[in-house]
Amino acid sequence: MREVVNACLEAGGDPDLADHQNEAPLLWAAHSGDTAMVERLIAAGANVDRRTRSGVSAGERASMHGHDALAKRLT
Repeated sequence: MREVVNACLEAGGDPDLADHQNEAPLLWAAHSGDTAMVERLIAAGANVDRRTRSGVSAGERASMHGHDALAKRLT
């Protein structure tokens, strides 16, 4: 995923482009605990307040998967 997101961002892609569940790359980076990708997406303008269709934020997603330091960064 990292390579695809980096390529998209380098090409000027939207860091908040989401799938049908309203899940953007920031949510997946938070899910996997990829702090470097989270920081890259935020620097590119990703919305840290975005929520999935079920109402979960990136910070909550990080917390659910045991990435507590990242969850604090995102809240």
